[in-house]
Amino acid sequence: MRFFTDDDIAEALPWDRLVEAVERVVVETGAGAPQRTVHTVPVPGAAAGTFLMKPGWVTGDVVGVKAVTVFPDNGRFGRPTVQAGMLLFDATSGSLIGACEANELTTRRTAAASAVAAKRLAREDVRSLLVIGTGALAPMAARAHAHVRNYDTVSVWGRDPAKAAAVVDRLAADGLPAVGVDRLDAAVADADVISAVTGATEPLVRGELLRPGTHVDLVGAFDAGMRESDDDVIRRAT
Repeated sequence: MRFFTDDDIAEALPWDRLVEAVERVVVETGAGAPQRTVHTVPVPGAAAGTFLMKPGWVTGDVVGVKAVTVFPDNGRFGRPTVQAGMLLFDATSGSLIGACEANELTTRRTAAASAVAAKRLAREDVRSLLVIGTGALAPMAARAHAHVRNYDTVSVWGRDPAKAAAVVDRLAADGLPAVGVDRLDAAVADADVISAVTGATEPLVRGELLRPGTHVDLVGAFDAGMRESDDDVIRRAT
């Protein structure tokens, strides 16, 4: 059995290879993914956490199950909000063949799926990307989207300006044209592509602000109590 660290995952999955692989799996019929299970975990003195089990397989190849925890108060203690691990099994024998840290895998795969959607749905002439959020997924989303479209501007908005500035610095160090914005509504109105990667429970993206042809990518919500856009965004979708 092999064990893979987050560093191993990052080295093995550059954006070109990962986006191509995710796109291939999305359009093929050999991959199976039953409904995931979601559980609430009480946390004394803090907001409840969430525990998700996410199985999937490729027929005749591999079976995997990823366990993900989402503990919203972790940021107060300098810990990641989302953490994960994964087990891999041979799909012909059921034998355990591998395990990995899955924080890097989670952020990279999620960002790559968003990029695949933009590659297939966003206009070819888009020039401005807005990333809403400042967590671990925010810089990943920007990098993945920049792999499938050429942006003149990558804007970053977050409730905490210092965290948004840190994301901008990381992206600028990668050579992306990143800037911080402090007026979310104005940034939404100006963007060609919007990628929201938050745990918001109240709408951040309002449909009345969107220009025709804007590609909206809502990533963060995973249960009925979370919401990154208002109803008008969905009504206007084509």
